[in-house]
Amino acid sequence: MVSDVIKRPCSGTDYYETFNRDNITLVNLRYKGIDEIQTIGVRVGSKTYEVNDIVLALGFDAFTSALFNIDIHGRSSKTPREKWKKGWRTYIGLMIADFPNLFTISGPGAPSDLANMVPHIEQHIKWITKRLQYLRMHHIKMREPTLKAENTCVNHVNDVVETTLFRTSKSIYNGANIPGKPRVFIPYVGGFDIYMEKCEKIAINNYEGFHLMK
Repeated sequence: MVSDVIKRPCSGTDYYETFNRDNITLVNLRYKGIDEIQTIGVRVGSKTYEVNDIVLALGFDAFTSALFNIDIHGRSSKTPREKWKKGWRTYIGLMIADFPNLFTISGPGAPSDLANMVPHIEQHIKWITKRLQYLRMHHIKMREPTLKAENTCVNHVNDVVETTLFRTSKSIYNGANIPGKPRVFIPYVGGFDIYMEKCEKIAINNYEGFHLMK
């Protein structure tokens, strides 16, 4: 059973071919949800679909829930949930203004799973490691994005997504699967290569966009 939202195409072996099997039925749950789980299967409306097993994939609060579930407070005593009441705010998906020394690997504003997660995480770890080496070498104890840099990053992510079909979708990428979550597009869709270039440029320019304090 699938919903008719914009999704990433799956490249797995025989993924699309599976839908054409005689024992497969696709049911659109976008406008009509599951009414009942019965002993023999799943009832949607007046029809029951007989199944042997049920795998529950109900969705999740992507990109932000991990930070919301940790009791982190910034300099102003706000939590990420309070700061992001109207939508996420980070600088290149790696740090948050008002939260010094807190790194958010694959956070909102980074390509995240719109790139390939493994090399994306590796890129973040390498960037953070080099930055820590720089900070120790220069005896810097505190680092934090400026509000200007954070705002520029958020605006750029929004501008880029406006050129794509993602802006019309209802998906985990803009929080549409979570009631009450701000409808703001979260990952960066400008390309992993472009994103990496931006990160390197920031580092080369002595970590442009950051407060560095000894």
